[in-house]
Amino acid sequence: MEVILKKTKTILFFLAVLLIPAASLLAAPDPNFHIYLCFGQSNMEGGGKIEETEKTVDSRFQVMADFDVHERNWKKGEWYDAIPPLTQRTKGISLVDSFGRTMVASLPKNIRVGVVKVGVSGTKIELWDKDGFREYLATADDWKVQIANEYDGNPYEYLVSLAKIAQKSGVIKGILLHQGESNATDKDWSKKVKKVYDDLMKDLNLKAESVPLLAGEVVNADQGGEKASANEIIKKLPETLPNSYVISSAGLPSNADKLHFTADGYRQFGKRYTEKMLSLLGYKISDSKSPKPSFLVSHPQEWLEPFEPFKIAGNLYYVGTRGLANYLITTPKGHILINSDLEENVPQIKASVEKLGFKFSDIKILLISHGHWDHNAASDTVKKLTGAKYMVMDADVANVESGGRTDFEYGSEPIALYKPTKVDRVLHDRDKVKLGGTVLTANLTPGHTKGCTTWTLKVKEAGKTYNAVIIGSPNVNPGYRLINNESYPNIAEDYEKMFRVLKSLPVDIFLGSHGNYFGMEAKYARLSREGFSVFIDREGYNQYVTSKEIEFRKELARQKAALPK
Repeated sequence: MEVILKKTKTILFFLAVLLIPAASLLAAPDPNFHIYLCFGQSNMEGGGKIEETEKTVDSRFQVMADFDVHERNWKKGEWYDAIPPLTQRTKGISLVDSFGRTMVASLPKNIRVGVVKVGVSGTKIELWDKDGFREYLATADDWKVQIANEYDGNPYEYLVSLAKIAQKSGVIKGILLHQGESNATDKDWSKKVKKVYDDLMKDLNLKAESVPLLAGEVVNADQGGEKASANEIIKKLPETLPNSYVISSAGLPSNADKLHFTADGYRQFGKRYTEKMLSLLGYKISDSKSPKPSFLVSHPQEWLEPFEPFKIAGNLYYVGTRGLANYLITTPKGHILINSDLEENVPQIKASVEKLGFKFSDIKILLISHGHWDHNAASDTVKKLTGAKYMVMDADVANVESGGRTDFEYGSEPIALYKPTKVDRVLHDRDKVKLGGTVLTANLTPGHTKGCTTWTLKVKEAGKTYNAVIIGSPNVNPGYRLINNESYPNIAEDYEKMFRVLKSLPVDIFLGSHGNYFGMEAKYARLSREGFSVFIDREGYNQYVTSKEIEFRKELARQKAALPK
């Protein structure tokens, strides 16, 4: 009998051993279930009005319940269809709703998306520091402490505990952050975010190179954002945290409080997060299965919104909108206009020129930053109204004279096409454009377009001479292929050249083809108090160029890594 029992136990033991791998296999996380951790303050919580169409959702988009919600039959730590609101505290939609919906609409059908979201209104990034949150809460307002207490007094640990549950079902692919309003003047914000990120990597056993962090800007200055100055800090995050990407808030509509986005603002913002995440996953935004960048769907509001014209220094003036930069250089022999922008912009440019006391008809030369429609679509109209000579860098001439149809990326995009315009003078790298004693140099800075041009000139103010630099564009737009690009084979090399040139230029006054390149609105707000010196910004120029080079190199490395082995 004893022998039989021993044999039985032995058999049961081996059966158990054999069954363990099978059980483990059944419990293995699904690699096609992509999970995103989402945290921050009130704009991460959201609150935009839920439309009727948003009350249904593709079941491939899931949310983990953050609490037991009896009226919805939700249990904390379990997955549900992501019908808003996504968390117990949220009363409406947030950017995460749009992010998840757009992701599942863009990814292959076998991929699901799950989000884990925790937001605490009005709090600093210190709340998410697992080693310092107690010190922060010790002096925080009672209402903030009360919200934190809903998350067991430690929102970071609460998020981590939910994330660990989520890891049993899928794979964490990224982190979405929206925070910064409460740290608007904190120069150490990036370091603090990095610590939170590093803690998450360690506590969840994640590899930083596989889990990017996407951080969104706060309500932009172009919307009168109360804390818009924080964006200058947020933009520098990639310098401290290499695997991070900043999502622009430019043009996103806000509520009257100028702190929170409207429902439509959240929807657009979520799509911008999606565009970046898709590109990091190896999906081209221009693919039919991927959403187009918002500027290819409709013109951003700030491109068309008037802005007060002003003198920068000497004979150099700003006559653009909130989002599109135009420059007027005045001389005794007539004037030079840089960029014609959209057809809708021409009356605004004309009005700005005349408000400054000059005649629009006195414009003798028309230049552009590069051959994209937002900077040159109205060139034919400006030529007809002024008789100006149109001068364009050689590598962009064919595109300009085709009305955008030969553009390597946007040639088939209806919104990017415009009236073909005859070029009167073909420029080459380092050519001079002279009028009435003023000399501009056309510096070829290719990549963004083949003939992208950075303009430099000397201006005199208060008895001194300053070097002004107007950057064409250093941006790698969503969908740009930096490798194996048949339409632009040497695009990566051209970007390399562009950064070399930008870093070689003498700079005093930092300007660009979009006002947000150089913090135009924030500087204009200081202009009446501090004078033209607000535009003397060598450090800002260097930081901007460095941050854009970092973005380029990260995107190039990502595309190289995605090549078939």
